[in-house]
Amino acid sequence: MVGRAEKPLCHRFTLPQSLDTTLELWGVLNETQKRKIMVQIKDTAEKAMKAIMEEEKKMNHKERGGNKVQTDILGVDMLLTYVDYMVSPVILGVTTDLCLESCGIHESVLGSQATGKSTSVGSASGLLIETMLRRSMMYVMEGKEVLVIGAGGISKKFIWEAAQNYGIKIHLVDSNPGHFASSLVTSFTHYNYEDCSCDDEEHAQNILSAVREKGLHFSGCMTFWDECTILAAILCHMLGLPGPPANAVRLAKRKTQTQLRLLNMTAPSPPFPYAGAFAVPCFPLGPGTGGVEAAESVLSYPLVLKPESGAGAVGVRLIQDAEECRRLVKKMGVESESCNLLNNDGHSTIDAGGVCHKEEVCEPRNVGRCEPEVPELGLSNGVSSIDPTEPIKAAIQTPPPLLAEYITGSEHDVDLVMGFNGRLLAAYVSDNGPTLLPGFTETAAALPSRLSQE
Repeated sequence: MVGRAEKPLCHRFTLPQSLDTTLELWGVLNETQKRKIMVQIKDTAEKAMKAIMEEEKKMNHKERGGNKVQTDILGVDMLLTYVDYMVSPVILGVTTDLCLESCGIHESVLGSQATGKSTSVGSASGLLIETMLRRSMMYVMEGKEVLVIGAGGISKKFIWEAAQNYGIKIHLVDSNPGHFASSLVTSFTHYNYEDCSCDDEEHAQNILSAVREKGLHFSGCMTFWDECTILAAILCHMLGLPGPPANAVRLAKRKTQTQLRLLNMTAPSPPFPYAGAFAVPCFPLGPGTGGVEAAESVLSYPLVLKPESGAGAVGVRLIQDAEECRRLVKKMGVESESCNLLNNDGHSTIDAGGVCHKEEVCEPRNVGRCEPEVPELGLSNGVSSIDPTEPIKAAIQTPPPLLAEYITGSEHDVDLVMGFNGRLLAAYVSDNGPTLLPGFTETAAALPSRLSQE
C-alpha cells in the first residue's frame, strides 16, 4: 500500500500497489534482486510470528484466552525504507482483520493486472479458511474412539503419534502381545488372528467378543495393515460402522480377480476409457489351473511372478524365460494342495484377456496366512512387520503366486482419499524411481509428479 509522503500511513487511506511496481519505481529492475527483497520481507514476518509463538508456549490456557487457543494467522505491517540503494523492512506492528482486508483489496484490484502477477484471488483468505477447517476437523475428531486391527511394523509408528496429537482414542488389536505400539494407544487387546484353525468370520466374532467384554464403543473401525483388511471390513459390518464390504476387499486382495473385473466391466457411452485398458493379463498358479504350461499358452515372456495378494512389491520378480519360471515356481512349492487357489471341482477357463477364472469364485480362508513357505525368495503378505530386534523365524508364509504380463514404462503411484458414499476428496500422483530388477523395489519417489497434465 502507498500513501502520501507528508502524512502517516493508515490502512483506510492508502492505495494498493504491488511490490513489483514499487521496486521498479525505486529502480530495482533485476529479478534476482526482487526475489531477495521478497525473501527478506518474508523472513522478517516469520520472525515476528515465531516470537509470538514462543511467547504463547510460556502461557497457560487461561492466559492465552481459553483451551487450545493460539495464534494461527498473523498479519505483519511493515514499512519499506529505501536508503543508499538498500531496501529494508521495518516492523510497524501486527494485526489480523485489517491485514486481511488489505489483502482482499489487493486481490480485487490487482489480481487480473500485469502489475499484480504475484497476487491471486483468494490467496490470503484461503490460508485462513484452510486453517479454520483443519482446526475444526481436529476438534470433531477429538475424543473419538477407533478400533484398529493390526499394528503393522515400525513404519506405522507415526500413526499412533498422530492419533495422540489429534486426541483420538485408539483401541488396538494385534497378534503380537509385546508389540511396541501397545504402549502408544488407549487400550490394547492381544488376539492371534493368524491362527489358521479359524476363518476370518470366526476371528472377527472372537475379536468382537473380546472388545465388548471391555465395554468399548467405537466411532469407527479400520486397519493400516494389508494383512488385516478383510478382517477389518467384516468387523465394520458386525459393528454397523462405515467401511468397504468384505466381498469388495476380498476381490481387491486377489490380483487376478481384480484384473478380471476390470476386463469384464462395461463402459459408459461413449466408451472412454474402457476399464480393461488399465488391466494386465495374468494367470493364477496352483492345482486346477493348468499351471505354468497353461499360463504360457496365453502369456508371453518376459513375465512377472508375484504373490496373489500383498503389498510393497515384496516377492515380485521379473522372469525372462520358461526355464527360470519353472525353477522359481518349483521353489515356491505350488504343487502343494495348500496352494489351491481355485476349487478342484468345476471348470477353470482362460478368457481373451489372459485371466484365468471360474464360474463360481471361491472365497479362500485367510489368504496369505496358510500358504507354502519360501524364505529364500523373501516373500511375505505385505511388508514384513517383524521386529528387527527379534530373531527371524525360519519360514515365512506366503500367498499363492500368479504370472502376469510385464508392462514396460515409468512407474507411478496414485493415492486417493475417499469420503462417505465413495466421494473423492483428494488424489495424488507421484513418480517412482527405476526399480532394481529383477526385483521391483522402488529406488525413489517424487511428489508432485513430473507427468504432463494429460
